[in-house]
Amino acid sequence: MNKIFIAITQPHDSLTNPIQRRIARMVAAFHLLTAPLAPMFLLLGDTMGLGNGLTNKQMALIFVLGLVDYGLVRSRWFVIGVWAPIIVIGFMAPYLLHALPEQSSTIFILFVGLILAGIWVSMKELLVISTLYTFIAIYISVNTNPISGGTLMLWLICTVLMIILRSHLTWSHAIHEQGLKTHNNRLISLLNATFDGTAIAQSGTFSEVSEVFAKLLESRAEQLLGQSPKDILPPQMLQNMSDNRLGLATVLNTNGFIRYIQFVSQSGKDSEEQIFAIRDVTQQQLQQAELQTTDRMVSAGFVAAGVAHEVNTPLMIIQSEVDLLQHSSQLPKHIGTRLEHIESGIARISDIMSDLKRFTRPSGSPTTADVNALIESTLRLAQHTIGHKSNVTLELDQCPSAAISESKLSQVLLNLLLNAAQAKSPQKSQCSITVKTTYEGDDHLIIDIIDDGIGIPDSQQHVIFEPFFTTKPKEGTGLGLSICQRILTACGGHIQLIHSSVDGSHFQIKLPTAIVSSSSEIHIASQPPNDKRILVIDDNFQILELLKELLQPNSVECRTTIQSAHDALEKSDFDIILCDLVMPNEDGRSLYHHLKSAGELENYHFAFITGGGVDMATQQFLENAQVPVVFKPFRIQQLWDALELEAPPLLEAQ
Repeated sequence: MNKIFIAITQPHDSLTNPIQRRIARMVAAFHLLTAPLAPMFLLLGDTMGLGNGLTNKQMALIFVLGLVDYGLVRSRWFVIGVWAPIIVIGFMAPYLLHALPEQSSTIFILFVGLILAGIWVSMKELLVISTLYTFIAIYISVNTNPISGGTLMLWLICTVLMIILRSHLTWSHAIHEQGLKTHNNRLISLLNATFDGTAIAQSGTFSEVSEVFAKLLESRAEQLLGQSPKDILPPQMLQNMSDNRLGLATVLNTNGFIRYIQFVSQSGKDSEEQIFAIRDVTQQQLQQAELQTTDRMVSAGFVAAGVAHEVNTPLMIIQSEVDLLQHSSQLPKHIGTRLEHIESGIARISDIMSDLKRFTRPSGSPTTADVNALIESTLRLAQHTIGHKSNVTLELDQCPSAAISESKLSQVLLNLLLNAAQAKSPQKSQCSITVKTTYEGDDHLIIDIIDDGIGIPDSQQHVIFEPFFTTKPKEGTGLGLSICQRILTACGGHIQLIHSSVDGSHFQIKLPTAIVSSSSEIHIASQPPNDKRILVIDDNFQILELLKELLQPNSVECRTTIQSAHDALEKSDFDIILCDLVMPNEDGRSLYHHLKSAGELENYHFAFITGGGVDMATQQFLENAQVPVVFKPFRIQQLWDALELEAPPLLEAQ
């Protein structure tokens, strides 16, 4: 029933003022009740012999006027609908006096108009109406036979009371409105001070909009008022919007930035009211993306470490067997050529594993990088992706090491190389990329990456390092250059766009050089004499057999666990200990720490052998241990040099 009443008293949509809409509902309700009832009561009075004196035409006129005014008050001509009854009543009283001279009570019809005016119009308008009605009442009283002085006095008293009552109501309403306005201003200030933008839509258009809401939509609050949400909100937001459910929309703003907007909507108490709330979560998305990137890098690092260890161990066996065959004096020439081909393949696999290990090394690994070697390494990693579309030229100056981790610098270089390749002009089959390094003897070195691609528009060059800015909305995330800048800034470096045009772009990286400390050099003891006793510890029997053969003619004793190595050290004296770094249960670090804490480490020439799959903690340990490390796969000469052994005579093939 309530819904039906609201529907039949609903004002026109052009009426947005809530007070006017309330008055319109009241007037419409008044006419719905009085238009059919007034003629009915008048007709009933005539039937009962009370004698109202109205004809059927006059009663029909009252009924029609009521319906007309009902239609006016619900239309865009609301003001006419409000004032029409008040004006009509003012003219009706004198008319009734002359039409029905025997009725002395016609003055009381003015009370109806006075009451309606007191309810519907403002205080100033009520004073004007009451003054006019008073003159009409005096006219009626003077022309009534006999003059009804009591009636006039009653009218004057009622008029004064109505004005006093309305004045009090106006004053109370003003205080209430001021309180609501103050409270509303506080709420608006509070909402504008938060990171959330809020808006309220009434009847399909925005009626309230916070400054934050408008700012997130790149507009102003006053411009959004009266606009439809369908015309303002991004399509992705509208498609996924439902009551009380959080959604996330990706918005490309006018400056080319990707913005992530979280949104929610809820229906208000009124069925026509909709409440919207939006929040910019771009920074959170940036942090999440960086965490995901870091997690992927860490995961890739663990995988790469495991792959490197598993690949390098059998690769070392192959390399060592090739070395042994090449040392044979009875090797046919064609076999020697094939061994060279095998050795070239082994070197290629070894380089790939080294590049992969360098790129995925944890951020806590050594904070120095051989820039030129790293550029070549990164280029090999990117060759499969950019090789078919780019021609890369290297102009590498002799440079010292840079004060940055290899994995971080490799990440920066890889990103810039991929960007340069993707900027290839459609008119060219390949783009040319030049990578230059320069060192002029100061505390910084320079890396220049120059391409002949399509370039970056002038209007976008000042924002390319901002998070989520992208010129490739369908491909990129807009994080590449931002992350590069953050990595380089963290190590004291810098990246800048030197120039960009339709002929290509030129990026320049400035890196601090590493300070080489003399204390970081590994202490090498004096070379021991020949025929040494060597303890080799490794959990792989095939590796042990191979090392035993490679270390002839020295005396070699092999162990597969750290515990058995302790037993061997208690029973025999050794000159050299060669221990696998990574082993099940106890590994090489535990043996090293045991000997060092017992003060026995200086009695041996200690060295590690490893497949290269080390984590950040192990890498830090190797830096602090300052002992030789043999990385698999290795050449025989590298093993002898690490253990400081004299080169043995050439081994004859069995």
